[in-house]
Amino acid sequence: MLEIRLLGQFTVTLAGRPVEIGSRPARLLLAYLALNAGVDHPREDLAARLWPDADPTTARNNLRNVLYKLREALKAGPACLRADSESVALDLAAGGWLDVAALRVRRDPARLTTAELIQQAALYQGRLLPGYTENWVDVERMRAREAFERWQAVLLDRLAGEGRWAELREWSSHWITQVEHTPEAAYRGLMLAHAGLGDFSQAEAAYKACASALKKELNDPEWEPAEATRSLYERLRQDHKAAAARPSTPAPGRAPALAPAPEPLPPAPAFVGRERELAEIAARLAEPACRLLTLVGPGGVGKTRLARQAAAAHRDLYPDGAAFVPLAAAGGPEAILAAVAGALNFTFYGRERPRQQVLDYLREKRVLLVLDNFEHLTAHVDLVDDLLTAAPGLRLIVTSRERLRVPGEWLLEVDGLPFPAEAEAPDAEAYGAVQLFLQTARRLYSRTTFTDELPAIARLCRLVDGLPLAIEMAAAWVRALPAAEIARQVEQNLALFARPLPHMPERQHSVRAVFEQSWSLLSEAEQRVLRRLSVFRGGFQKEAAERVAAAPLALLLSLTDKSLVRRRPDGRFEMHELLRQYAGEK
Repeated sequence: MLEIRLLGQFTVTLAGRPVEIGSRPARLLLAYLALNAGVDHPREDLAARLWPDADPTTARNNLRNVLYKLREALKAGPACLRADSESVALDLAAGGWLDVAALRVRRDPARLTTAELIQQAALYQGRLLPGYTENWVDVERMRAREAFERWQAVLLDRLAGEGRWAELREWSSHWITQVEHTPEAAYRGLMLAHAGLGDFSQAEAAYKACASALKKELNDPEWEPAEATRSLYERLRQDHKAAAARPSTPAPGRAPALAPAPEPLPPAPAFVGRERELAEIAARLAEPACRLLTLVGPGGVGKTRLARQAAAAHRDLYPDGAAFVPLAAAGGPEAILAAVAGALNFTFYGRERPRQQVLDYLREKRVLLVLDNFEHLTAHVDLVDDLLTAAPGLRLIVTSRERLRVPGEWLLEVDGLPFPAEAEAPDAEAYGAVQLFLQTARRLYSRTTFTDELPAIARLCRLVDGLPLAIEMAAAWVRALPAAEIARQVEQNLALFARPLPHMPERQHSVRAVFEQSWSLLSEAEQRVLRRLSVFRGGFQKEAAERVAAAPLALLLSLTDKSLVRRRPDGRFEMHELLRQYAGEK
């Protein structure tokens, strides 16, 4: 067995014995082939990648020498390395193993035991290929870290749901020490672990450490942790105060006193426009048959804000209030139940199953719940059905990038904000997209007048198809660039949309991060089709998709259901321009 480890180290073993790969180019070649195993790489491409500054002949000769040394080093092992006069490949299926491939394997977390989740997270022993600075290494390093963080998020949710506080503390700390940025989800896990162990002072210290780390990382003394982190800290603080004032705990198996009503749900921040959508939501909530309303749309389109605004506007219609349940970091039913209980200020008691406790608590309630970011939890929609069945007075607003497909589901598709069709529109400021740009720019900087730049702002809003996340991130550049230059940059690449804003959750710290999350939820066939569809500008017919991109109608409709492709009234399909750029890069 050929075993290659690239995370936190570079080690190669054959049958358990170390193999010395002496030269740096040989290590880079083996690492690149392993990370792209099973692919036949043209020799010219490999030579240019490893020796970009050399002339083609010298680079090809260098590759020949390095390949010879690599063959000699691995000749005692399985025949994984294939090479001919045109191409080179590493076939790990022939008897090899790579830690990065094991980390990135697509497995349903719900089907894994907690021990198996721990094994997955433990694969990450540090950044990929430490000490190497090549551009392609940076890309692979980011992909490996994102895979690790996805496993970590699921693991922490599982440990919290099982009340394994000491292990939750250990793995939360592991996450914090293994990445270069500040993982707020890990700090939240650390806070929960300390609180579960009965030490609120350490939970408070973890919150303060998170806030301090964010300020230092982003070089902004005004930066605050995300709303989910602040809300958790406040809930733990209130629980600590309530526990200190409570004279005794309920007997085992007995329900505690009624939980306090959920905190008043504030309107969404930075909310503009959406009058039509708010009216449609109001009309559907007025229908007795509509108990589950799913707001469906692509990432960054503003589903969360719309749901919060609608819930805040309707909370007075529900005697037991309205609550917002953030699920972006949830990895399974246990985490969903924990998030619902937290939003309702409900504390689990005794040994009865958490699911039954939540169902019993909601049975007589008339409450409105917003389940936010459900797209990665569609395998657990049975819990949604259980909630609605057990609690006749419950109404749910769910935000998701794809429909839940449960009985009784009502849908509302959420698109970008309206924008002027023409750059010189005299009423540009009446459009929601332009209003959001101006509101963001004025909030972040002292400048208040943009009259001369309205045509450029209107053009920019049209370029991003009214996507609120992209508009806000573009507006953050007005201090450094005029609106016309921002629009020109938007046409070229996604790099402009990588500057996080203070009120944005972690999953939306860049447009690319939003797309990466959607990408990770696709099957390999869906990813392949989405990449190929990026060749179409301005829309396409289903026949063209099948002939040019080998996209059968079933896959095309699947991508439509997941808000990655849209079907226009004229029957043509299209992709959001920024998503098309992203898929083109893929």
